[in-house]
Amino acid sequence: MEVYIFNIDEILDIFDFKKFYDFVDKDKRKKIQKFRRDEDKIRSLVGEALARIKICEKLGCKNFNIKFEHNEYGKPYIKENIEFNISHSGSYVIVAIDDCALGIDIEEMKEIEFEGIAKGYFDESEYNWIINHDKEKQKKCFYKLWTLKESYVKYVGKGLSIGFNSFKFNIDENRNILEIDSDSEDIYFKNYDMLDKYQLSVCSKKDEVILKEVDYKFLCEMMKKYEE
Repeated sequence: MEVYIFNIDEILDIFDFKKFYDFVDKDKRKKIQKFRRDEDKIRSLVGEALARIKICEKLGCKNFNIKFEHNEYGKPYIKENIEFNISHSGSYVIVAIDDCALGIDIEEMKEIEFEGIAKGYFDESEYNWIINHDKEKQKKCFYKLWTLKESYVKYVGKGLSIGFNSFKFNIDENRNILEIDSDSEDIYFKNYDMLDKYQLSVCSKKDEVILKEVDYKFLCEMMKKYEE
């Protein structure tokens, strides 16, 4: 699986909205234009553009040739045996792509009342795992578990029909997350700390994950290459 990472911080003042709007399809464009904040528009546009670029590379086609389908839960896919997933939070946009099912999630570790959320959405053993850590580590543990769960839900592709408390992660005596306790086939999870401010988790049928950073120049050059 290839995972592409993009930081929007350095492009907020130079972002070419027209270029990116022209690169995404009409329905997606309408949805993004409804966002009030420019940062939200940029995250969504970058994620969509980056996914399209990588699909074009895989298929050797132009952008207008990409035809998205949606499963019964609304998850987008294409028929040519390519799976992709987009996530964004704070300064980062993440796109994962492979030839098999996958899920990815990134979350900025904000100051929130995570104990109540964990108690309401997680299994009791997971909640206990969080609060049994030192106070300063509890937030990181919460976000680690949240992104792992989110990546699994995206992997399955059934949206909100899967509750976070309908499956759990098994945790050993050293408080390490082991494997998922569910009816799913064998799958692999990866978790990454990013700059001590973000948690990134990936779920896939494959164990190997390649992380790559891309910049604004790359996006603009690739959009020009694959545009109509």
